[in-house]
Amino acid sequence: MATRRDDLGGATALNPNETYTYKYATATTPASVYLSTLIDATSASARDQVELATSTGEAIGTVTRIPEGWAFGRLVSRSRARSEAQGALRDGAASTLSPTAMDYSALFTGTSAIDFAGTSALARTVDERTTFHAGVERQVTTAQSIAGGVLVRTATENGTNSTTSRADASRRVLTFDDEANVRYTYTYDALGRVRQVVLPDGRRHTASYDAYGRPSRIVREGISTIDITYDAVSGLPSTKRFSTPAGVLQRTVSWSYDAIGRTTREQHDDLTSGASKSYVSYYDGATPANPLANTAPGLLTAVAGDRYTKLLEHRVDGALTRRTVSLAGWRTVETTLGYTESGALAARKIRFLDALGGQLAVHDWRYGFDSFGRPAALTLNGSTFATFGYDANDLLASASFENGDALTLSYDGLTRRPVGSAQSTAMATTATAQQMNARGLVDHEEFQAGGTSSLRRYAYSSQRFVATAGDAQHAYGYGFDGFGLPSWVDQDGTRTTIVQSGDTMAAGTLVMRFDALGRTASRGDLTLSYGPDGQLEMAGRGAKIWSFIYDEKGERRVKLEDGVPAAAYFEEGYVDANGLAEPVTIGGRVVGLVRNGAYETVATDLRGTVVAERDGTPRLASPFGHRDVHPASSVALDYVERGFDADLGLVRMGVRDYDPAVNRFTTPDPFFIEDPALCLKSPLECNLYAYARGNPLLFRDPTGRCATAANGEINCMAAPAAMVAHYDAATYEYWGRGSVGLAALSFLDAQIARVVWMAAVPFQALAEPYNATVELVNAYRSGDGRAIQDAHFRAATLLYGGLLSRELGAAASAVESAASRTNAQLVQDVANRARAWGAREGLALEGSRTGTLLHGYSERLLIRYQRMFGERGLSTEVRYFNGQLWQPGMPLKGSIKLDVVEGELNAPPTVFDYKFGGAKLTPGRIDEIRSGAGLGADVPVIEVKPQ
Repeated sequence: MATRRDDLGGATALNPNETYTYKYATATTPASVYLSTLIDATSASARDQVELATSTGEAIGTVTRIPEGWAFGRLVSRSRARSEAQGALRDGAASTLSPTAMDYSALFTGTSAIDFAGTSALARTVDERTTFHAGVERQVTTAQSIAGGVLVRTATENGTNSTTSRADASRRVLTFDDEANVRYTYTYDALGRVRQVVLPDGRRHTASYDAYGRPSRIVREGISTIDITYDAVSGLPSTKRFSTPAGVLQRTVSWSYDAIGRTTREQHDDLTSGASKSYVSYYDGATPANPLANTAPGLLTAVAGDRYTKLLEHRVDGALTRRTVSLAGWRTVETTLGYTESGALAARKIRFLDALGGQLAVHDWRYGFDSFGRPAALTLNGSTFATFGYDANDLLASASFENGDALTLSYDGLTRRPVGSAQSTAMATTATAQQMNARGLVDHEEFQAGGTSSLRRYAYSSQRFVATAGDAQHAYGYGFDGFGLPSWVDQDGTRTTIVQSGDTMAAGTLVMRFDALGRTASRGDLTLSYGPDGQLEMAGRGAKIWSFIYDEKGERRVKLEDGVPAAAYFEEGYVDANGLAEPVTIGGRVVGLVRNGAYETVATDLRGTVVAERDGTPRLASPFGHRDVHPASSVALDYVERGFDADLGLVRMGVRDYDPAVNRFTTPDPFFIEDPALCLKSPLECNLYAYARGNPLLFRDPTGRCATAANGEINCMAAPAAMVAHYDAATYEYWGRGSVGLAALSFLDAQIARVVWMAAVPFQALAEPYNATVELVNAYRSGDGRAIQDAHFRAATLLYGGLLSRELGAAASAVESAASRTNAQLVQDVANRARAWGAREGLALEGSRTGTLLHGYSERLLIRYQRMFGERGLSTEVRYFNGQLWQPGMPLKGSIKLDVVEGELNAPPTVFDYKFGGAKLTPGRIDEIRSGAGLGADVPVIEVKPQ
C-alpha cells in the first residue's frame, strides 16, 4: 500500500489525499489498482475506484464504489490472436463483491457489447462497430490494398458511404476522398511535415520553414499570407505578419519576453490605419500598480490591455484563488475560489462591482459532496440551491432546486448515452428526447413545451451534412458545396441561394462583402471594421456605432454603444444594465440563469439551445440557430449556450462571430489557417468558414477555433488545454520544492503546449523540442552537470521547433534519418540509445539488472519512435506459449517473450533479440525462440547489440 498527502487541506497521515493498493495479474485475473481519493475532508467524502488492466498493461476498465455497491464503466476484452477489442457494459454489483478478486469470467459475465474494433496485420482498424441504441449500430469496414506503390484504404459505412485514403510507405496520407468523392491532396517534406494541401476548390494551403526548421510562412491562397520571424538570440517567435493574397501587409503581431522566455508584451499593429494595441503580462506577483512586486515566483499575476485589467492570485501550489477583471472602468467582477483536498471546487464567490467598487450583487456558491465523493448539494448565498441524485450506474439522474424547479436526465438503457431531459417549474414543463440513426447521427428529436409537443426528423447528405429538418411548425433544407460551405438554405419552401463571387456574397436579398483578409466588412446595412488584433473593432448601422474590447485571448469582453458601455461578457456571465446573469451548468449543459442572486430555469435542449420561454411558449431554433422570434433570455443565452447580439445579428463563439442567417462564421478560422497539417485531422474545417462541420446536431464550436462534439466526447481543445494545466501545475510544484531544473523543464513543456493551444506555430514542428525536454529529465536524474548543460541548451533552442546553431543541425538530420531508416536500422538505433542512456545513468556494463533496465528503456523508446515517425509494425515484448500467441488464461510458465516482433504477430517475418553487456545470441537460444513462438526455419532471428 502507498499513500500521498499534502498540507494544502485537511489531509492527515491517517486520512491521506490518496491511498493506492496494487495487485498483480494472474493467468485468470486482471491486474488491479485500488485507489481511494479523499475528496473533501470536512464531509469525510472519498472516491474509491479500481482500475483493471491486463498483464501487459492494457486498460480493461474502471469500477467505482457507490451506495448500491459497485458501478462498472466500459469494459474492454481483447484477443491479440485475432487482433480484436470489444467494449461492453454490465450491471453493477453488491458491495460484498471485491472487484480486485474477480477473474475474467466473472468480470465479463452478463455484459452487453456496445462497440468492437478489429485490426489487420498492418495494425490498422479494418472492422469497427458502434452501438447507439438496441438494434441501432454503425459498422465501418475497411478494405486495404497496394496499388501503384501506395496503401489504399477504403472505409465503407454500413455498406453504403465510402471514403478512400492513399498513403505512402511511411503511412503518410497522400490523398483523401470523402463520401462524395471530394479529394484533398497532401504533400510532405523529408521530415514528414505537411508542406502543401490541395483543397477541393483547387486552392493551396502551404507551409514553409526556415533554415533551422522553424515555420516561417503560411500561405492560404485567396485569403492571406502569414510570415513568422524569430529572435536571433532566444529563437522565440518575434513577429507574425499578415498580408493579403496580393502581398500587401495589413497587420503584425510582435512579442517581447523576459529573461526566461515568458511573454511580457504582445503588440498588435494595423499597417493600414496606423492603430495599435498591446497586452502586457506581469509575473511573480507583479501588477500594473506594483510592477516590481516579487511575491509569487513563477506565476502569471496580471494582464493589462486596452481598458481591460485582469489580476490573478494563487495559493502555494499554483491553483488560482482569486481573479479580478475590470472592464472599461465600468464594471468589475471579483471571483474567489476555494478547493477541496482533491482539487475540486469547494467554494466560488462572485462579487459584481460598479465603477467605484460598490457591490451590486454577490453569488456565493458552496459545493457539498456525499460520502462517495460525488457532488451532492449546492448552496447559494448561504441557502440551499439544489441537491443532486444519481442512478445505479453512477450517472447524474436529477437535480432538485430549492425554489421547486426540477431537472431529470435520461440515458439509453444499453449504451448509457444521454438521450433526454425534462425540466419542470411552477409555470411549465419542458422536455427533449433524442434518437440516433445507424450512422451515429441524430435521427429525430421530440420536444415538449407546455402543452405543445413536436417531433423533428432529420436527414443527411453522404458527407454527413444536415440536409433536412422538419416538424409540424417548420421545414428546413440545406445545401453545401463539396468543400462544406453553405450554398442554399430553405425554410418552409422558400429557398435562399448563397452565392459568392470575388469579395461579395449574396444570400437572397442579404449582401455581404469581404475585406482583403477574407473578413466580412459589411452585412446588409451593417458595416464592420477590424482592429490591430484582427478582431471586430467597430460596427455601424445608420447613426448607431458599436465598438468592442477584447482580452489577451481574443475573447470579446465589452460592447459599447456610441462610446458608452452597454454590455460586458465575463467568464462568470453576461452583464448589462439589468445586472449580472450567470449561467448554471448541470449535467454538462446550461439549464438556467442566476440574475443578481435569483435563479430561473431556462428550457434548453441537449446542446444548450433555448427551446421555450419560462411560460412554456415554444421557441425552437433551426438546427443552425436561425429563429423567427428569439427568447427573452437571448442576450445571455440563446443558441448552444451562447447569447445572440440583436444589433449585429450574430452569435459570439469564442474568438469569432457566427452568422445563423448563412450558417457560417464572418472571419476565417485562426486555428486552421495557421497550420495546414490540421487539414489531415479535419478536412472539412479547412474551408475556414463553415460552422460545426455542417452538422450542428453533432458538433458545435464554442471556441471559434475547431468543432467539438455536442455531447462532449470530442473536444479539440481539451488535450492542449489539459497539457498546459498539467505542466503549469508541475512547474509550480517543482519551483516550490526548490527543484529549479525540473521546474524549468515543466515550464518548457507548458510553453510548448500553450503554443499549440494558441496556434502560434504548427504542432508538427514541436516533436523534436518535446523530445529534447525528455532528454533534459534524464539529464537531471543522472546528475551529470555537462549532460544537464547540454540538454538545457538543446531544449531551450529547440522550443518552437528552431535549431539555432550549426552544431545542432545534426539533430534535424537525425530526425530525417529516423523517418527513412529500415526497421532493422531503427531497432539498432534504439539499442544504441539505450546503451548511451545506461552509461549516463551509471549502470553496470553487465548484469541482469542492467539488462532488464535497458530492455525496458528500449521498449519505451521504440514505441515513442513509431508514434513520432509513423507505425512500422514493430511490436515489443510479445509473449508466446507452445507456438501460439499468449492469451490471458494461458500459463506464464513455459512461455517465451520476444523483444521485438516485426509484422503479423501470428506469423512474423522477422524477430529481433536485444543483447546488452556480454550476452550473446546462441544457437540454443535461437532454437528456443523458434520453438516457443512457432517460427519456421526461414524466419530470421537477428541479434541486436549496441554499437
